[in-house]
Amino acid sequence: MPIHCKRCHKKFNSVEELDHHTLVDKSEVCEVRIGETTEGITPDVEKRLKIRKRVPSNQTDEECWKSIYRLLFPKDEAVPDPCKSS
Repeated sequence: MPIHCKRCHKKFNSVEELDHHTLVDKSEVCEVRIGETTEGITPDVEKRLKIRKRVPSNQTDEECWKSIYRLLFPKDEAVPDPCKSS
């Protein structure tokens, strides 16, 4: 998962580089870029996916698919059927 600034969406190779970008020189605060998206998933979503993998579930395959899809695509209103091709 790429490491990126939540304000300007610039990508970094390490958390240390991101920390330097966000904390070092407050006179050069990066510009907020509204409407831009960042590739990948957030650390929170990654954590929630890992928790799902460890915890046994009594969900059906369909319920599991819908749950993961909603986690990855929270803005989508309809969950597509995984068995239908588009």
